[in-house]
Amino acid sequence: MNVIFKSDRKEIRGLNGSSVSQYALPLLHIYGNISYNMNSANVSYEQHTSHNDDDTKYYVAATVNNSLYEYDEYAANDGILPPPDDIKILVHRYATSSSAPMFQQLLTLGGIGMPITAVSPPDILYGYGLSGGQFATDQLKETAYHEFAHASHFRITSYQLWLDNIDYIIHYGSYGDATDPGADRTDLIEMWGYFMGREYAHRRYGPTRHSSLIAFGFPDTATFLNSWYAWNENSGDYNSLFESNGHIAAGFLHDIIDDSTYNAAHNLNDNSAIRMDSIRGFTITSIFNQMGSSTTNAATLIEKLRSNIPIGIGNNIQNYDSLKFYYNY
Repeated sequence: MNVIFKSDRKEIRGLNGSSVSQYALPLLHIYGNISYNMNSANVSYEQHTSHNDDDTKYYVAATVNNSLYEYDEYAANDGILPPPDDIKILVHRYATSSSAPMFQQLLTLGGIGMPITAVSPPDILYGYGLSGGQFATDQLKETAYHEFAHASHFRITSYQLWLDNIDYIIHYGSYGDATDPGADRTDLIEMWGYFMGREYAHRRYGPTRHSSLIAFGFPDTATFLNSWYAWNENSGDYNSLFESNGHIAAGFLHDIIDDSTYNAAHNLNDNSAIRMDSIRGFTITSIFNQMGSSTTNAATLIEKLRSNIPIGIGNNIQNYDSLKFYYNY
């Protein structure tokens, strides 16, 4: 029986060696010889952590595959667009980071086209050159949800915004600094990605079924206070206010959705500085609907949301501005 990581929904390739076919063709796993007819086969891949090992490649690819269908379900429930069909995904061992350049989608939208014999470039690059603990399924899925959130965003924003952000990332090697020209565009794209990755990871794994997370110093026991939700509540990378060098305020999106009364009841406090966070009631749908092509940076998104504050106790311009100011907007 062959397991081929390809359908109308996606194509996943796996690269852990020098063979050109690994890049050019969908991942194929010859699972075994089966002499009887089989319908609805269930194939499981156990966790592996050796970068060079094919079993690790299959495990990561299967986890990313499942994450896509879970993301589709969550997106449908939230009323947002899923990633485009026939999305091209490359899982590879040559990086510790992942990205969503959406190369094949850009080629299609740009009318460039490709020869029928050419290899379609990847939309998502998923690097699994990780350390052992980062191979926990929830951590792999959180990264996948993050990248699929970018793919959803790509569908409603402009072709040019995505190209400009690729240029920015290449120029600065990553997210750059808050003062770099173009950082505000990356702020928009990444605040959505980081927020959604953790939000959907918490939705999948809940308050106690997650792994030991670096943001909380790799705790021995999984609790609500060190969950993916708590990471969003504390905001930023490793409990800082921002994700990178004084910018990318993913915590802001969490703070306008969450309920501080609920958080306090669970002894979940905001990060370090005390802030006024009485804003609640925004939804993933209401945020996503403001992220179309006219929204080219985080400040514009925040101002658009300011004009659409839900009715509720504590939901007023003054409190919204206090929260906005806390995140340097």
